[in-house]
Amino acid sequence: MYASYTFTVLSKIYEKANIFYEYSLLKRVFIKIKSFFKWLSAGSLLVAFLTHESTILESSFLFKIYCLIVDTINKLFKSLNIFFIKNIKESYSYKLIIKRINKYFANSRTDFENIIKNSYLFKFIIYMFTLDEDDGGEKWW
Repeated sequence: MYASYTFTVLSKIYEKANIFYEYSLLKRVFIKIKSFFKWLSAGSLLVAFLTHESTILESSFLFKIYCLIVDTINKLFKSLNIFFIKNIKESYSYKLIIKRINKYFANSRTDFENIIKNSYLFKFIIYMFTLDEDDGGEKWW
């Protein structure tokens, strides 16, 4: 299992799609196209350099920038997770939405805060940023 509910669902969808793709006509067409390009690039020095496993590429400036970008995105999502889980009730937007709804339905005795908390949209947003760390899943990032 993975550390995220969302990633677990997406990986299961990917696995099912992969099974259907394995025996499809589309795969056979792509194999023919791939073999044509492989034949076309046979003997190319550029292709040999780019496909050769080398530490030159890993120590390059572009690779370091790529790693920096990926690490920054991971830190951003982790910060968003902490923010949404801990500070949702203190959120200005959340309070503003509740205030507007209560003002609009002032004559009604319905508790709109509980309605919003139990809404599928609100649960989905919280679910997107909830990590499944208690199940001991592996971290996919």
